[in-house]
Amino acid sequence: MPYITKEQVSQKRKQLKAALPQYKLSVTTEHYSGIKVAIMRGPNDFHGIEYDQLNPYIDYREERWEGDDRVSYPQIAEVMDVIMPILNEGKGASHEDGDYGSIPDYYTWVHIGKWDKPYEIKTK
Repeated sequence: MPYITKEQVSQKRKQLKAALPQYKLSVTTEHYSGIKVAIMRGPNDFHGIEYDQLNPYIDYREERWEGDDRVSYPQIAEVMDVIMPILNEGKGASHEDGDYGSIPDYYTWVHIGKWDKPYEIKTK
């Protein structure tokens, strides 16, 4: 069963805030089974995104089709390159479960903004 302690979350919060001092981050535990990072305020525009859940398996530098446009998000890729190694540090190998398949030690989520509070661009 996935599990992360409040102490582990607190340590990762300190590491993330030290690694990304130009951003305001919300780092919380979710039901003791995962850690959620929300980027709440920072210097980047992120192409007008106010709220979105990011996929750690996508390379945001690559162009992709969105509607009729080809877009890439290098600013998101730069932030994810910092966040994901910190979140995955000490995660360990997942284990197999007869009912659910491969289960990680804990889950990770990264968001831009929150559903009830959008991302803000910090101006000087």
